[in-house]
Amino acid sequence: MKLLAIDPSVNNVGWATWTTESKEWDWGLIHPRGRNALQCAESIVASLQTALTFPTTEITDLVVEYPTFFEGTKGAVAAKQGYTIDLGCIAGYLSGRFHTAHTQLYLPSEWKGNIPKTGIEFRFIRIFGELAARHATDHEQEAVMLGRFYLKEKKML
Repeated sequence: MKLLAIDPSVNNVGWATWTTESKEWDWGLIHPRGRNALQCAESIVASLQTALTFPTTEITDLVVEYPTFFEGTKGAVAAKQGYTIDLGCIAGYLSGRFHTAHTQLYLPSEWKGNIPKTGIEFRFIRIFGELAARHATDHEQEAVMLGRFYLKEKKML
């Protein structure tokens, strides 16, 4: 298995990979470029093709956080600016682009419940240590934890 987990955003995309061969995590951050959702999605794919340690054609499992409308001021602003719709388009594009054997979309509430970013960071630190957490953005941490959730559901962790 070669897993790619993605925490999409219109500004910062966290990604994480894990393979059954190495059982090691790799992660990174992409800053999508483009004037619309399609251009952003295409720039994410192009960036992944150079960032991953294996060809994107070898990805067997893809996990993507699917956007949801959040309550509160921040969610209302994102929705009004069209970011939530753009994220839905990006998640859909990525899901179809890689032709993986298994693709899973999770709403944030499905994989992390109501845990805030600080809770995800706490879990990340507990597993990978303080040093790794200092060198990983919240988007990278969320991509790793999303991937771990998927692997736990598959009973592989």
